[in-house]
Amino acid sequence: MKKKLSFIFTILMGIYLATNVFSVNAALTPTSTISYPTYTLITDSIFSLVPNVGKKRDDSMMQLLCQIARDEITKESANKILTDKGFDIELIPETGHNVSLWINNDKAGQKAACAAYIATSLYLPQDNKEFLVKPDDPKSTDINKEKFAEVMRVRFSIADANAEIFSLIANNLDKNLTIEEYQAQISKMFTDLAPLFLDRIKTLYSAKAGAMTLVEINGDDYLVIDGEGRKLTFKQGQVDYSVHGVNWLGNGKILGKESFVDVYYFSQDNAPSEPIATEEVEEKPAPKKGKK
Repeated sequence: MKKKLSFIFTILMGIYLATNVFSVNAALTPTSTISYPTYTLITDSIFSLVPNVGKKRDDSMMQLLCQIARDEITKESANKILTDKGFDIELIPETGHNVSLWINNDKAGQKAACAAYIATSLYLPQDNKEFLVKPDDPKSTDINKEKFAEVMRVRFSIADANAEIFSLIANNLDKNLTIEEYQAQISKMFTDLAPLFLDRIKTLYSAKAGAMTLVEINGDDYLVIDGEGRKLTFKQGQVDYSVHGVNWLGNGKILGKESFVDVYYFSQDNAPSEPIATEEVEEKPAPKKGKK
């Protein structure tokens, strides 16, 4: 009986190995692509549009640039602020300098940088102390309701505008590009949409009324629900914005939809001309058991 079972086992193992041999024919080709989350691709591309000053993101400088982009400040007043910050206006060229946008007349570039700064602010820790009654007391959660409502109306408006603009971009992306090509296309589209984005934020902010309920606050983290049942959460660096239970923005979703694009893994310059092969694997039959 044991010999019979051993013989059957050997036969079955042989069949398994014969049908599961790794073949070199299943090789990568120069047109191989990987599936990449559109949401991540868009957010990363927009982050790259925010200019750094002194090798870092500078809130006060970006707020000044937004004033310039929106024509909320005269050129003379803006130049005076820059001078007070230690910049020599006469030495800054109109292009090629990290502060060029602040002194030139590139309105499209100014609006794009401002819009990118506002859009990406949603993904960075914000100072929740600005609406706390006792900001220096780490245990206090008492809020100035008027200031809290004002701050959250801005954040909710940004979340709504992001979802809409991100969806427009996602729906118009080309297919089968490299990461660099996708980033360039997204940057171009966002720059073109920047004026619409800035106007949309104003419209959304004006339309948002009613109560804002603070459910949870812990340092930079917060969970807030507005009067229409929309929920905005920032926790451990992650944003989650939902509308009536639908994930509107965050967790890889845009307007409730999760999307991916096929990205070329190889660029045309470094793609292999022949399929990438591995060595042929030769399977040996299972050894026969000797007679006892």
